Amino acid sequence: MAVSGVCLGTSRLVVEEDADGLAARSREAGLDLLEAAWDHGVNFIDTANIYGRPRGESEVVIGDWLSGVDRGQVVLASKVRGDLYEGPNGGGLSRKHIMRAVEDSLDRLGTDYLDLYYLHWWDDDVPLETTFAALDDLVDRGRVHHVGVSNFAPWQLVETLRVCADHGFVTPDVVQPEYSAIERPTALLEVCRREGIAVCGYRPLAGGFLTGKYERDAAPPPDSRGGHSEEFEGFDDDAWSVLAAVEAVAEVVDATPAQVALAWVRETPGLTSIPIVGATSVAQLEENVGSTTVSLSRSQRETITDALASGD
Repeated sequence: MAVSGVCLGTSRLVVEEDADGLAARSREAGLDLLEAAWDHGVNFIDTANIYGRPRGESEVVIGDWLSGVDRGQVVLASKVRGDLYEGPNGGGLSRKHIMRAVEDSLDRLGTDYLDLYYLHWWDDDVPLETTFAALDDLVDRGRVHHVGVSNFAPWQLVETLRVCADHGFVTPDVVQPEYSAIERPTALLEVCRREGIAVCGYRPLAGGFLTGKYERDAAPPPDSRGGHSEEFEGFDDDAWSVLAAVEAVAEVVDATPAQVALAWVRETPGLTSIPIVGATSVAQLEENVGSTTVSLSRSQRETITDALASGD
């Protein structure tokens, strides 16, 4: 399937006021963001059944927007694993939960299929054979077209591929890890290269750190994520070195640091890599989409790569 150079993440597409410490965003603002993304050529939308506050609300808003566009041109991904219902079967990767969760996601989204369905993270309590037998059935029924895994360790991905091969199950086509010039899942990427699996990484800007809005010896801007959380304090010398390299390359290629950081992820050698951008405004979205026109030379990429000694 053909996808845009960036994917729109929707974990905070709609948030009720004072919900879990997240900044409020109305459903109207969420719809505006989706429409702006579509107008700028973004056809790849990433969500999950637990996204939004209240949970599931992001899928509802996407469904409202989806009713006004050509569904056949949209590549829509959702996820299953998190606790969404009360009781012992309210979450996880059991067949019972998956079958209920996918139908409820489809209802909220107002569609009869998902282009991509991720396992949101590993479940120690359910055998992989059980989980992938359920996914196999969903693919056979046309409710899901492709499957993926998110937040899997390298060994978990390898074990998943082994189980799928042994039983003839549908195998993951996409892996979704945290991936940025600072957070590099090196071992996982090597498995993806070897197996021909695409990567769709979240937090490609390291929570906004790589946008260049922060200065090492100054307090973070009060309206930034770092200004109202402890996340800003977690960046070490290596992270600041990466940011300096990103900013230096950005000046040379006449782009913003965010655009360069996204291009670095997108141009990962040897595999298909699509960054997930979680824009908080239309202007930010436009900047992120502009990264698709930025191309880094080998030496420019290496300048950023070499600023951090190693991955995981």
